[in-house]
Amino acid sequence: LIARLAGATNESEIVLYLDALGNTGDLRALPSIRRYLAHGDSGIRGTAYRALRFMDAPEVDPLLEMGLRIDPEPNVRIAALTAISFRNLERFAEAIVTALRSDVSAAVRSQIVALLIRHAEMPGAAEAVAWARDNDPDPGVRAAAQRGTADVPN
Repeated sequence: LIARLAGATNESEIVLYLDALGNTGDLRALPSIRRYLAHGDSGIRGTAYRALRFMDAPEVDPLLEMGLRIDPEPNVRIAALTAISFRNLERFAEAIVTALRSDVSAAVRSQIVALLIRHAEMPGAAEAVAWARDNDPDPGVRAAAQRGTADVPN
């Protein structure tokens, strides 16, 4: 799969092999996947971030956090968040709450609220969802947080 990714000649092949490598969780694929985190196409970058979800290595968490914090495209930040959701969320609690309070994309903030509601056991989840309910600039995000507030224990 690593060799096939290296020989991929179009976007659909790259996405196919990134997905396949990500599903393996094999750390030997990490250098190959990592190269695509900075690709010019946001769809490929997003696929590369999602491909990190099963990679169990200390250098992966900072990569995912970087994708959530600094990628300019909301779809890539959502992909990084999706990969983060497969990991120990406590390691990402600060980055998740910071993104909820500062991301310019309502779609990203909405995904964060949904993640926090699904993982109510995460420290700070209840406070973050309550913050979004009361303060998010987007009415849709506030409404989602309102619906989820009852599901998040204090």
